[in-house]
Amino acid sequence: MAYPDGTVRQQFNLCLRARLLGGVITTSDESPQVAWLSRAELAGLPVHPSIRLRLEHGYADRAEPYVG
Repeated sequence: MAYPDGTVRQQFNLCLRARLLGGVITTSDESPQVAWLSRAELAGLPVHPSIRLRLEHGYADRAEPYVG
């Protein structure tokens, strides 16, 4: 990905699906707002299409990870 200022970066995402087992949800400097949401709650959020695609990949019942 090349930016107008000449900066070049390689975009990389690693997404994991998890199940809540316990503990206390906590915010941080990088994540000032956090929440565990159901799939139905996620559907109602304004999410960029590329992130929506990652969410759908996470819910797919695949034997192999999605790489693409």
